[in-house]
Amino acid sequence: MRLCVRLRPLLDTPGPGALEYDKTAHALRVATQPRATAVALPPRVAFLDDTVTDDHVFHAHAPPGLRALVVYGQTGSGKTHTLEHAMRRHVARALRARPLAMAAIEIYNEKVWDILAPRTPRALKLCDNDPEPCRTPPTRQRINSVEAFDQQLRHVAHLRFQGASRLNAQSSRSHMVYRIYDEQAVTTFVDLAGNEKGRHSFCHREAAHINQSLFAFKECLRRRAAGAAHVPYRRSQLTRMLRPLLQAPAGHALFVATLHPGAACVTDTMDTLKYVQAMADFKAPRARRPPLHAPRPPAVPPPSRRRRAAAGGRRLRARTDGVRAPAAAPAAPAAPAA
Repeated sequence: MRLCVRLRPLLDTPGPGALEYDKTAHALRVATQPRATAVALPPRVAFLDDTVTDDHVFHAHAPPGLRALVVYGQTGSGKTHTLEHAMRRHVARALRARPLAMAAIEIYNEKVWDILAPRTPRALKLCDNDPEPCRTPPTRQRINSVEAFDQQLRHVAHLRFQGASRLNAQSSRSHMVYRIYDEQAVTTFVDLAGNEKGRHSFCHREAAHINQSLFAFKECLRRRAAGAAHVPYRRSQLTRMLRPLLQAPAGHALFVATLHPGAACVTDTMDTLKYVQAMADFKAPRARRPPLHAPRPPAVPPPSRRRRAAAGGRRLRARTDGVRAPAAAPAAPAAPAA
């Protein structure tokens, strides 16, 4: 899986940006603190500053044969903007060869909804033992052009659960999973809800569900990278939905972490960077060495008194049954008649 960190432009936020990138050390520093705090980025993580265009994000960092793109970050850091532009580039490139279809699935407060269903969104049930995560396949809308795709995106944005937070007037309150179908494979685009803090959210129930599902997603990634025998996919509806994605090989996936440059978001930015660093540096545990000496076989407990008596009886019957009784003397022949 390729990893990228993208810094959002400052835009209309008052004051200077709080983050500075040290190209020599490949690290981010917090310039607003008295002692500059630096977070070193792993070598495999690419840093994209606020001057990088959306086309560069997709064409330069998306692996060939892209099958999954996941965007993660805090509220207001540009997750949806980055994901929608990457989807638009993917659709424009794929439409040159074959027609496409699109499905949109929303996860809100541990409930799964089919957004593109006729009339109103319908609830979906998930299954765990099928390559298709939904028990009932979601509604697919055919895409014949980029304009038709943009229209579907606007329709999804209108129906998606949104709310206001202290950082963003229109913050997404749910996880959105887009699935682009073609004749060969399925490409999944995941727009994760912002990692919420209690001080930034007006609805604590929504924030609790978002944080719980994001923690379950992180735990599945860690267990999967470590090669654990058990991965807790059933801990959240998000991980149940993304189970085929997490079980697939990671060579065709891109993970983008978005950062907000404002000084009020330093704590959330540090949390995002620590998570990216843990994902990149996490290694599978070493295999255990075989023992020097072969283990002794377990001791067999002695048979009980009843079992010994039964075994002796069986041996005695086997010996007595083998002794034949003596044959009877032949009868005397009858005397001849006078």
